[in-house]
Amino acid sequence: MKLKTASRAEYAQMRGVSRQAVAAAVKSGRIAEAVLDSGQIDVELADRLWAENTNPSSGEHGHLRNRKSLNDEEVVQAARSVGINPDAPPTLVESKTLQAAYQARLAQIEYEEKIGQLVEIEAIKKEAFQLARITRDAMLAIPDRLSAELAGITDPFEIHQKISTEIRGAISEISKIV
Repeated sequence: MKLKTASRAEYAQMRGVSRQAVAAAVKSGRIAEAVLDSGQIDVELADRLWAENTNPSSGEHGHLRNRKSLNDEEVVQAARSVGINPDAPPTLVESKTLQAAYQARLAQIEYEEKIGQLVEIEAIKKEAFQLARITRDAMLAIPDRLSAELAGITDPFEIHQKISTEIRGAISEISKIV
């Protein structure tokens, strides 16, 4: 049979932690709502608050003494800036789950970059620009190479053939670079 209320010492024994850990959780506010006027602890509420407000990976509560205290408006603005609804903030467990999911995504991206499935956009843009410049230069050089030679030719078929040959040659040189 589970107790509905318990002393701090009883609650500490139920959780398998020291009395000091329970006192620290109450003092820091992690389970303060579960302390009744009589000094007893509402076990069900305290368990829920403990789970929501305790770092599951280390059992620590983030050393609240060392944190910079913010006023209410700063807290609301900070929450909104990262996409959190201040009226219904996520629990610590939900936050840790999201953090783990993002870390897994970043690890996947790093892996895909290393095996060559992903490339940086800036590198692609730079390479595309260089290729476009080489193509432009090759095409613009054709009239300089052919103008004197074509000036003396009167046969349209021969002119067409020479221009086509030069264009194919320029394309061929570009494809060697790529």
